[in-house]
Amino acid sequence: MNNNKILKRKNLRIPEYNYSNDGFYFITICTKGRKCILFKIINDEQDNFNKLELLSYGKIVEYNLIKTNKIYKDL
Repeated sequence: MNNNKILKRKNLRIPEYNYSNDGFYFITICTKGRKCILFKIINDEQDNFNKLELLSYGKIVEYNLIKTNKIYKDL
């Protein structure tokens, strides 16, 4: 890929939706090379389901999401 090219991203917003309204929103976090560095999956045979365990980068993301929620009360 030519580094001088600016990629145009597709607008994923719904044109007629007012995003300032209260509601639930998803946050997608992508890692370089889509590496799984935020968590690992642990198979819990006793409870018969999988659990996620945050890794160090995942804990940083969690900390900052909680911090952001404290800074911006309406978030």
